Amino acid sequence: MFQWVSNIYSYLFGPSNVPTPQNTIDNLRNVEETLLKKQTFLEENIKTEASNARKLATTNKRAAIQALRKKKQFEAELATNDGVLANIQNQLLTLENTLANAEIVDTMKNVKNALKDVHKTQDADNVHDLIDDIAEQQELAEEISGAISSPNQSDVYNQSELDDELAELQAEVQSAEMAAIGPIPSGDIGDKPHTDSVKTDNAEPRKQQIAA
Repeated sequence: MFQWVSNIYSYLFGPSNVPTPQNTIDNLRNVEETLLKKQTFLEENIKTEASNARKLATTNKRAAIQALRKKKQFEAELATNDGVLANIQNQLLTLENTLANAEIVDTMKNVKNALKDVHKTQDADNVHDLIDDIAEQQELAEEISGAISSPNQSDVYNQSELDDELAELQAEVQSAEMAAIGPIPSGDIGDKPHTDSVKTDNAEPRKQQIAA
């Protein structure tokens, strides 16, 4: 049993091999998978031998004892397998965390070196000068924009002249509209015949005729 455990560690950390951290992680995962499969196998055998011992307990004592002995062997092997599996998983977790921390440290070193390279050609005075230059260029751009957007003097007219010309146009339009309508017919509304009085005069002789 111990030879089997020793073979696992020899497989992982053989004297002739100097594995990289990632290779070691891959090997540990392969061993973990193998141990998990063996764990399932041993658990199934333990259940099988326990069932056999229960069935043979009253009919075949010798066979029942043999089944119990196998069950004990499988249980002992399972305990060893579980111990190795726990160690492998612990080493795997530790190695992964260590590798992740190493990568973080390397990244931080790269950032530090990059910042140093950038700051070699820059200092506070250069930055202030750059900001002043930018502000000066912005002011110049605003002056140019204002000059371009200012109205042309040739396009500025007297407002009173524009108002007079508009009034003339309105008068012309009104005259044209009146001419299109034509003259309005004149008539005396008071000359309308009084139909009510005519009707009254015609009705009076009839009343006299009826009375006669």
